Amino acid sequence: MLDAERLTNYPRIFIALYVVIGGWWVMSGPGLLDRGGTPIGGDFVTFYAAAELLREAPAEALYDLARLHAVEERVIGAEIERLAWHYPPPAMLAAWPLALAPFLAALALWTVASLATYVRVVRAIDPHPIALGLALAFPGLFQNVMHGQNGCFSLALLAGALMLEKRPWVAGALLGVLLYKPHLLPLAGVALLASGQWRGLVSMFGVVLVLITASWPLGAWPAFLENLDFAWAVLSQGGVDIAKVPTTAGAALLVGAPPFVAQLAQAAVSLLAVAGVAYAFWKKTPLRVGALGAGALLATPFAFEYDLVILALPLLLIGAQRRPEDTPLLVIGWLTPLVLTGLAHLVPVQLTPVLLLWVLWRCARG
Repeated sequence: MLDAERLTNYPRIFIALYVVIGGWWVMSGPGLLDRGGTPIGGDFVTFYAAAELLREAPAEALYDLARLHAVEERVIGAEIERLAWHYPPPAMLAAWPLALAPFLAALALWTVASLATYVRVVRAIDPHPIALGLALAFPGLFQNVMHGQNGCFSLALLAGALMLEKRPWVAGALLGVLLYKPHLLPLAGVALLASGQWRGLVSMFGVVLVLITASWPLGAWPAFLENLDFAWAVLSQGGVDIAKVPTTAGAALLVGAPPFVAQLAQAAVSLLAVAGVAYAFWKKTPLRVGALGAGALLATPFAFEYDLVILALPLLLIGAQRRPEDTPLLVIGWLTPLVLTGLAHLVPVQLTPVLLLWVLWRCARG
């Protein structure tokens, strides 16, 4: 039975294990490499290298894999796996300041900012100490931090929809910033349309327009659009560890489906996500923002295990209702980044989209 004592102590055990195992993994490697031979901070090296490259080359050079990789290796001081930049030009504006600090200092600031943002969202949804402990011990957060990724910021921007009723202009502006990860943005527009939040919709599109206008002089939009085909090719042709892709397309590719079948399967589930989010916001269910979080993950083929930190948003909202019948969903959902993505490495089965559909249904039902 998961009583208050267990829900207090178990997260402490997980956090202690994260600190010990994560610290050992990072510190036992040579130089700026971890024990597995990848850069400390994981994908953060790409963000940092992009900032460095922006200072010495045209912005479109970020989509040149060879040029970016050369800077990545220069930053780390060792040969490393190639990591590509798939973000649109507005993300370059946010990445540029990273190179103002040395690599490790920038990584430390990035990690602290990520955790602070995450904690702020958690406290806004459920200030109970047990909720905070469970959220900090959430495996999705650990994966996001170890990969040096930006999932905590994406979660916070999606959580901005919580302010739609009282501060629609602010909520819409936060959702508009999701342009930096454009595959998460469409569901936000669906939510605003379905709920009739016109001020939020105007604000969101206003921010999108401002970001496009501000980044247009960089001259990198054509290169970004050309890069979209490359991003799909990387996913569909084995350029990544497909077991780490917890999407419908990833699940189909994992079992050996042809790329066009994976696209069809992804399209079908994406439509379900759109319908679920639209219904939740049209009916104004109490958990509609949780539906947005689950739907955003379901509607895109481009998500990785570290993006599952966003799953914390619907889980927190469901947990805040304190309904005993939600316990199985909350337990399985909490374990998903650890168990289901790990399972996909052992057998060719990716069950995370099934869990996300369950979460979406629960949130849409209210």
